[in-house]
Amino acid sequence: MTNNTFFDISKQIANEYLQSIIFIDDEVYAAQTDQDHRLSQEEITRYFSEEEKICAVYNPKSESELSKLKSISKKADIVVLDWNIQLISIETAEDTNDEDDVEDVDPRGVHTINMIKDILYDKNEKTNGLKVLVVYTGETGLSEHRDRIFNVINSFDSNIEKEGDFNIIGNSYKIVVISKESTSKKHISEELKARIISYAGLPEYVLNEFTSLTNGILSNFALKSLSEIRKNSSKLLSLFSKELDPAYLSHQALISNKEDANELLVELIKDAFGNILKYRQVNKLISDEFVKSWLHENIDEKDKPILKVDGSALNKNYTRNIEFLISILNISKGTNKEILEEYRKLMNDKSVSSYITNNNITFFSDLSNKKLEEINKEFAILSHHKNLYSPMSYVPVLSLGTVVNSKRGYYVCVQQRCDSVRVMDGEERRFLFIPLTEIEEGKPFHLVTPDGINLKVDNKSYSLRTIKFSGDQDGLVKGIEIDGQFCFKQKYQEEEDEIFNWVFDLKDLHAQRIISNYSSQLSRVGLDESEWLRRWST
Repeated sequence: MTNNTFFDISKQIANEYLQSIIFIDDEVYAAQTDQDHRLSQEEITRYFSEEEKICAVYNPKSESELSKLKSISKKADIVVLDWNIQLISIETAEDTNDEDDVEDVDPRGVHTINMIKDILYDKNEKTNGLKVLVVYTGETGLSEHRDRIFNVINSFDSNIEKEGDFNIIGNSYKIVVISKESTSKKHISEELKARIISYAGLPEYVLNEFTSLTNGILSNFALKSLSEIRKNSSKLLSLFSKELDPAYLSHQALISNKEDANELLVELIKDAFGNILKYRQVNKLISDEFVKSWLHENIDEKDKPILKVDGSALNKNYTRNIEFLISILNISKGTNKEILEEYRKLMNDKSVSSYITNNNITFFSDLSNKKLEEINKEFAILSHHKNLYSPMSYVPVLSLGTVVNSKRGYYVCVQQRCDSVRVMDGEERRFLFIPLTEIEEGKPFHLVTPDGINLKVDNKSYSLRTIKFSGDQDGLVKGIEIDGQFCFKQKYQEEEDEIFNWVFDLKDLHAQRIISNYSSQLSRVGLDESEWLRRWST
């Protein structure tokens, strides 16, 4: 690993993950052809099979055939589309007739753009996963094609950016426009010549483009983890064997709530995934050498100002280089005071206390303080929000760790899970809530909302609230959608009463810690004693 760049390492991880590539083109021929718009199935599949990739080539003739390829395309890692897909019959199926989304100035590209839109956009999902889409065309107007695609995609995903003249970058996908090899393309610019990719060069090209999406520390870790789970799928299936069905049904028959049996299976499969990663030692991917390669690829040596707690600069600088950052990362763990002393030595200044909490991230990035604050919050959200993976159709359930807000502020539900279920239709139950105080920037807090609001748990014993809710036919208190927002309506709802808007769900251990800390406050003993003795005891 020492001799490889971070991109090289990322490329190895991406190559291990990548499995399936599909081509969709209206002019597919079995053998090689010199015509600009034609695709050689023999050549394409041979070059990808040499790289141990599953490659399929589809030649749709009608809109219905093209429509059936949408679900297949969503499953593939790489999708390669011809720009000018011409279909024999024009059908009017509702789910394929999206041509109004595409500019009418040029009928070419209509099917391709709509295909890209359908692959990327799903009203039931927040994202459709990591993917590279390649427009592989025999035409020369590559930048114009990119711009048309951008205008359509931007209508439902405003977080996309143009990369150069030919690419589009989204949060979890990339769209590139390249040209097929042809003997007729002689009098074109050098820039366009660089976009001509031969059949033989396609496997390496798409791998590089996919790697450009994943060459980060966390994304590499996630990709490696997914690869290991894929490798161990047969082991998982053998452990979750159909032979165990009688034991599972016996378990279900012996417990009072059948849903608990299903919850057990969720916990078992979750633990299985975690254990696979643990015993396959995926954590060792992020080694010292791995981090060093990231530093060499992402960090430039420069003098940077020492920052105050509020992010403003002192009239003092330190030199940020690779050696300095490695020293920071290798500081022996101890108390904050001990770590601070090490920071002072490395930065040759005593005014560096802000780097223990507020400004540490500035060592590793030159982005603005505002953007770095957003990044810190996003990472924090990743660590304590449970519902990050919920589909758009998810209906929240009131239980331990549910965070809500009303006109009176934010609250976290601390009702234990066993007491949050079996609230049958027509029944009512009191739920326990601890207040969360909204905190201004720069002051201590415990939680971050999806909108970036800092919240602090109010552990005062007298702050606890009980609110009564009714269950439904499933024995749960479920959210009700009002104006696009899920809410929990209390039992005795008057016009002036609170409606509790669902904000997010805390991970289990975070919620349990809140209960533990609150319980410790309840167990405090207040007594009168000698003030002299009390002070010495503290």
